[in-house]
Amino acid sequence: CALGDYGSPLELLVGECTQLAKRCPSVQKPQEGNVRPNGEGPLLECILVRKLFYFLQRCFELRAFPLDPRDGPGMVHPGPGAISQLLQRIFKPAAGSQRHDSPPTIFLRLLRLSPLGLFNALAALYTSPSASHAVRSEAANRCVLGAAEEPLTLNSLFRTIEGAVA
Repeated sequence: CALGDYGSPLELLVGECTQLAKRCPSVQKPQEGNVRPNGEGPLLECILVRKLFYFLQRCFELRAFPLDPRDGPGMVHPGPGAISQLLQRIFKPAAGSQRHDSPPTIFLRLLRLSPLGLFNALAALYTSPSASHAVRSEAANRCVLGAAEEPLTLNSLFRTIEGAVA
């Protein structure tokens, strides 16, 4: 992240968490008692999965990961471009697919890992003042999302999320 690359760590974490989910028998075959009161399965109790969604939330809030700079020397705050990078990776169409025929691969993986974690992280884009300002910035306007390839705005992000889950 100190080098300004936020997409690669996201892809690595998603890949590792997906492999972890494949090895977890309680995720493959939900049994009585494996579902928590908030609807999340035991996979969210895994530290790596929690770190993945913590990473997303911190980046979307434009806060350094894993600690604030005052708590850990060398920590770098992400800029508005980090939000664009992450959203473009999350909503990147599946390889070899037409834009309209299947949901984005990373979005689906994140959704399968934890719908609560994913939508909590995405909510930061709407609730954090610095994130909302960053989405409206010039750097974010160069980012295009969804099948219509609209410039990134909070409205176009909502439509892209809606299109991915439809």
